Amino acid sequence: MYALHRRHSSLQDRPDLWSKGYGATSSHPGCRHDQTAYDYYAPKTSLIPYVNLKGIKFLLNTIAETNPKAKKLRPEAIVDHPILQEIEMSGFAKQSASGK
Repeated sequence: MYALHRRHSSLQDRPDLWSKGYGATSSHPGCRHDQTAYDYYAPKTSLIPYVNLKGIKFLLNTIAETNPKAKKLRPEAIVDHPILQEIEMSGFAKQSASGK
């Protein structure tokens, strides 16, 4: 959970990380105005890292091209969301992200 808090907190509050190069600017075209990669991508990520079931289905179909056993698997059988749902329902993640 600390990682969720860190990810949604400002990197600028951590000069020790800047000095280690974690705040270096990215040359990725999506990072406009020399924003750091962190500043660009952190707001685009969700607070609770749920797995995208459509993405898992796509991966299973891709794997099935070389391993037919993957075709028999369902994404729901691979992903375990109840733990994340429990964390979300408790309010812990929101509280942690807000720094309170």
